[in-house]
Amino acid sequence: MAETYALKNYINRDSIRTLGKQMRTAWPDFPLERFVRAGCRNLEPLEFTQRTRHVAEALRKSLPDDIPDALTIITNGLPEELPDVDGMFSEHFWLWPLSDFVRDFATDHWDEAIEACYWLTRCFTSEFAIRPQLERHPEKTLEVLQQWTTDESQHVRRLCSEGTRPRLPWASRLTLPRDQVLPILETLNSDPSKFVQKSVANHLNDLGKDDPAWLLKTMKAWSKADDPTTNWIIRHALRSLVKQGDETALSILGYGPAKLKEVELSVSPAKVAIGENATAHLKLSPSGRGSQNLLIDWVMHYARPTGRASSKVFKGKEIVLPATETFEWEKSFPMKSRSTRSLHAGPHRLEVQINGNVVAEASFELHE
Repeated sequence: MAETYALKNYINRDSIRTLGKQMRTAWPDFPLERFVRAGCRNLEPLEFTQRTRHVAEALRKSLPDDIPDALTIITNGLPEELPDVDGMFSEHFWLWPLSDFVRDFATDHWDEAIEACYWLTRCFTSEFAIRPQLERHPEKTLEVLQQWTTDESQHVRRLCSEGTRPRLPWASRLTLPRDQVLPILETLNSDPSKFVQKSVANHLNDLGKDDPAWLLKTMKAWSKADDPTTNWIIRHALRSLVKQGDETALSILGYGPAKLKEVELSVSPAKVAIGENATAHLKLSPSGRGSQNLLIDWVMHYARPTGRASSKVFKGKEIVLPATETFEWEKSFPMKSRSTRSLHAGPHRLEVQINGNVVAEASFELHE
């Protein structure tokens, strides 16, 4: 499928037929044509999540009424496990309705639902499917996930972290006892899979949004291991606090107060048309005797019709600044409206933030 597809278009007649054919491999009596007709009926106006649920409902009417029997067919009809993570969220999008089926129709069948989640996540994901079981049976579901943290499949190990995330995108908030979830994350904090590492970091970042003091304390304790993998997770887990310039988070990552003799920042041109680029010019001159670790971020303050500016932090770069050298950087900012942010004419301000502190700012005018 073309990458330019809208997300909803991954669920279409072809994907529905592919799913039906896969179910027929496990149950020869699967009513393929009836399922395709039901799945495609009134599909066009639906958005992505509506489409996957619509197909899951068609699947419910096409599989046996007995949910455990239906889950057995689903499990036996799954394709082979993905050898890596490539293709999970493109080639295997057609499996998404199976996750919806387990989530929506198997809540009263813990054993079979957990079994289905285990096998489904190996070839797609069951991070959404397992959440009802975590809500209704947290203790025994977390116990199983703790066991799965040492599974040979990186997909299964990732599920242990991703499925328990408090703020999982596209899912309702999940509140679990933190002291019961932490052992799962601690087991995975040196996992060799980058796929798993990213999930652990995202989970910790979620927890930090609710309790930043807890996250800082926990990451400080983890940093004592001085393990490269764990350190990578810590860095990404603290990213929201780093963007906010939190001194403790920056200290954990090895960034102290910047020692700078001179900071020069300008933006050109002074007047930028919407759709064009604003280019920042930065020059740093150090003070002090030794080299410094610097974390450079940008903060753009956008004009709004209400008169109150809104801001966004753009990640910059990490550098080691020798005591005897200056550092220069030119960076372009496309001033284009996007689906997530509309631009408006008016004064804009760009700040450069180094090791959590704003050290310089420059302004420019955005016009139609």
